Amino acid sequence: MVAKGAEETPQLLILTPFGKDAEHLCKVLLADGYICHPCKNIADLVNKLSDDINAILITEEILASREALQLVEVLRHQPTWSAMPIIAFYSEGATLESVQKKANHPLQTFTNINFLKRPVGGQLLASAVRTAVSDRRRQYRIRNLLVHLQNDLQKQKVYEAELKQGNLILEEAKTMAQEASRSKSQFLANMSHEIRTPLGAIMGFLDLLKNPGNTAEEVKAYISVIDRNSVQLLRLIDDILDLSKVEAGKMIIEHLEFSLHEVLADFASLMGYKAKEKGITFQMDLATPIPRIITSDPTRVLQILTNIVGNAIKFTEKGFVKLEISYIKRELKFTITDSGRGISAEQAKGLFQLFSQADSSTTRRFGGTGLGLVLTQRLCREMGGNFRLEKSELGKGSQFVATLMVGEENTDMIHERDFNFSSEQDADRLKGMKVLLVEDIPDNQNLLTILLNRLGVQVSVASNGREAIKQTKQDHYDALLMDIQMPEMDGHEATHLLRKEGYKVPIIALTAHAMHEERERILQNGFSDFLTKPIDREALLRALLYHRH
Repeated sequence: MVAKGAEETPQLLILTPFGKDAEHLCKVLLADGYICHPCKNIADLVNKLSDDINAILITEEILASREALQLVEVLRHQPTWSAMPIIAFYSEGATLESVQKKANHPLQTFTNINFLKRPVGGQLLASAVRTAVSDRRRQYRIRNLLVHLQNDLQKQKVYEAELKQGNLILEEAKTMAQEASRSKSQFLANMSHEIRTPLGAIMGFLDLLKNPGNTAEEVKAYISVIDRNSVQLLRLIDDILDLSKVEAGKMIIEHLEFSLHEVLADFASLMGYKAKEKGITFQMDLATPIPRIITSDPTRVLQILTNIVGNAIKFTEKGFVKLEISYIKRELKFTITDSGRGISAEQAKGLFQLFSQADSSTTRRFGGTGLGLVLTQRLCREMGGNFRLEKSELGKGSQFVATLMVGEENTDMIHERDFNFSSEQDADRLKGMKVLLVEDIPDNQNLLTILLNRLGVQVSVASNGREAIKQTKQDHYDALLMDIQMPEMDGHEATHLLRKEGYKVPIIALTAHAMHEERERILQNGFSDFLTKPIDREALLRALLYHRH
């Protein structure tokens, strides 16, 4: 039995065999401030027994009756803190033992009983009732203390469990933070080393070039070293920037509709040229028909292909590099096979870890950090696919597989018979092309003019956007290479005015900003494409081939 409202007006249950006795008791007790509930019988008393009752007034005859078993059963199930006070009226000569003998049940159930001999004086009755009520209220206070104690114990258990869980989380977070700190320190140390290595070579050989006694052969050799290390340094910085975006979840994958056939054509030309320089062959075949138009990110597709095929060409000194393309249920699959140096099973374990290559001799001989493979794998995963080493054997070559998911199924398919690219015609495809170079820095003008002339391109030069607009009205060009930051009129304003006048010729932006946001701004302002500075010869060739009409 749970009690409540212990401090409210005390309430009493009264059961006597004669109604007048109950009425008399109620009048006396009502005068003392008690609320009385007369009961007809034991069943009525048990029914009225509630949380608000403070004591029971009853007679020995009723306690000894068979019906009192109902009250015994109810009181037997009281909580451990509760002992309902009972005041029993008995006749002259009666005792607890004599009542016990008459009863059909053990009176020990009534653990809090007080016998009053009849007739009972008013003062004695008042004292007995006050004692009973006081005792009941004390029980209520004990109950409340027990409830609070139980709640406190429960809260303590919850707190201890939360504290234990918090300590585990804190320990895990501490371990992760320490591991992240170690990884960051290692990454920064490796990055510093990898950046300083080519930079040191560039600075060192630039210093050697200052010697007026250098022979033509020495100058050529020094420039070759500077060029190779400059390219390595630029690619390293690009890979680090892209990888940091992927790690931070900031890499934005576009979903654009573009011609896969054209991208592969330009890519075949570029890789064929690199392979020819290396003295090996590059072959690109279809294992299945592929869609002519796909929905994906053309920049990232080209980046993935350039990384994996360029890597294969770099590590292949003789023989071939082969790219096989297949397409099944929106999955575009690139299988790259080469006859290069190969990778052992032990070396393959660290292949996709940051700043990891097969072994130190690989780095010394071929350069690079292994970042390209890590970046390629994470780009493929960002695009719904993967990049893995399929098989490799030392001295015999390797096979890598890259997959990515593209847009909806396309019914316009390219078959093997229509898929034929010749890398021998790379340079010839740009011969006779007329380009207007819009650049304000004389050194950049000279450098780009030399690069373009060697590709067979005819070059005209404008020093700012205003001159460019004037020259487009005087002559026809196949493409414009437009610097962004220039005096008088910058590239954005010039391009905006040209497009407003209906100028349809491809305009390729030249910018030192490599961030995605700048690329978005460039393309939204009417540019056809963009190249980041310093301008890479292969990127320049690829852009002009792509936009050549």
